[in-house]
Amino acid sequence: MKICIGIISYFPDDEKRRVRIDRFRSLLSQLNSHFKLPIIIVAQNWKDFRVEEGNVAIFSYNKLGITRARSTLRKHFINSTYDYMIMLDDDMELSDNQVDYDLYLRAIESNKKEYYYVRNYLNNFSCISKYGIQKVDYDLSIDPEQGTGFEDWIFHTKCKKVLDSMELDTALPAHDRTYFLNDQFSTWNTGNEKLSKSNNAVSLGIIRKLRGNDFDSGRNWF
Repeated sequence: MKICIGIISYFPDDEKRRVRIDRFRSLLSQLNSHFKLPIIIVAQNWKDFRVEEGNVAIFSYNKLGITRARSTLRKHFINSTYDYMIMLDDDMELSDNQVDYDLYLRAIESNKKEYYYVRNYLNNFSCISKYGIQKVDYDLSIDPEQGTGFEDWIFHTKCKKVLDSMELDTALPAHDRTYFLNDQFSTWNTGNEKLSKSNNAVSLGIIRKLRGNDFDSGRNWF
């Protein structure tokens, strides 16, 4: 079984750029330490930034947008030689507990599922097979930057509905900075409450249709 890590990355041109780059460098170092897996990166607006460590395949673009970047990563994975892809955003922060990551990989390697996910992480640390990802894609009309829904909630729901999936009973001690709107350096810190409410409402409507009688108005995306 050949496993890779897939990352979408975007470095803005404003004052957040330096911090975003520092966070990505830290993540890359942690991934090379804990996983030692090849990495596919959809790199947006990197300009002169370079990566010189690890087994990394970089595909450079101007800004694609969140959903199109995820769809582009999907295509590169399909065209790769890997069997499974672990998906991450570029500003995750990992702990130093190697045991947790070993258990995570062992769970993936010992089961033959099309889709794995870890509760509370949504896209981050979900792992999908090449066979599975060819059955699902991202809807490019879903764009959180335009208030038309959260692409990761919806994609996760599609995967659970369509694919042979498994929740990994693993408490990964990682911190998803993009999940918190009050992180001033996060790509999600738009300061736009109306946009956030619109994304929530649209996402819930789509997820309700996908899940039908299985819909839970609480933690519905899991």
